[in-house]
Amino acid sequence: MATHIIYGLNAIKNLLSKNASIIKKIYIFNLNYRTFKLIKLAEYKNIKTYYCYSNNYNRFRYLRATYYLIMQVMDIHYSNVKLKTFLKKSNARILMLYKMQDPHNLASCIRSSEAFGVDCLILTKKDTAKVTTLLHNISHATSLLIPIFIIKNIKPVIALLKKNDIKIIGLSIKARSTTL
Repeated sequence: MATHIIYGLNAIKNLLSKNASIIKKIYIFNLNYRTFKLIKLAEYKNIKTYYCYSNNYNRFRYLRATYYLIMQVMDIHYSNVKLKTFLKKSNARILMLYKMQDPHNLASCIRSSEAFGVDCLILTKKDTAKVTTLLHNISHATSLLIPIFIIKNIKPVIALLKKNDIKIIGLSIKARSTTL
């Protein structure tokens, strides 16, 4: 299973409070009041913490100068089988994004989805920004709080949504878009 590096105090605080089970380790480079509170929360949740006062952690040297804490988290994968069982949940709020190529725009949609209580995201595999460490950090780790399903073809998923009586609302910025 792959791991991702999350940095930034807000992202780390967000994951510690909402989904600490995916956190593997926390590396501490600078101890101050804000980081001390987060470290205590991590220790309370039995997360391994490592104090890094020397240059032993060269792989983080580009982050060490800017960030006080760096967190290593497990990658989460959701399969299409789980999507079918997830859609059976009544009143599910789903955001489906098609060809969202810019990771900053995708991260913004993910942050907004988490704020508005969206239950899951569906992304197309082709022509969509990849779910990577960069996306996790741009989204302030909210991409690790919402299930994200990556699909190959959007048409069967739309048919599945209709079959499960889920209301579909489509938006487009193109002038020649058609009503669904």
